Amino acid sequence: MILIEITNPHEIIRQRVGKLAAKLINVVADELPQVEKVLIEELAKELDQFGIKANFYSVNNLDMRNGGRLEISIPVHHEKMIS
Repeated sequence: MILIEITNPHEIIRQRVGKLAAKLINVVADELPQVEKVLIEELAKELDQFGIKANFYSVNNLDMRNGGRLEISIPVHHEKMIS
């Protein structure tokens, strides 16, 4: 399994669409899913040329920490503690 963390989505958007559009996109929506979508499409094309089949997932609530540890945040909708 390969895990790729994109650390500069704003810069990528700015290079692709220009500074003004990047600012507007930043106001309207989160940039990371857009960058991930483009990256997945490009990777899929490249891997297909080599006959490689793969599944790609763009997910939320995963963070890489120092030391190569993966941290998973789980959204909790309701919580009740019983002691």
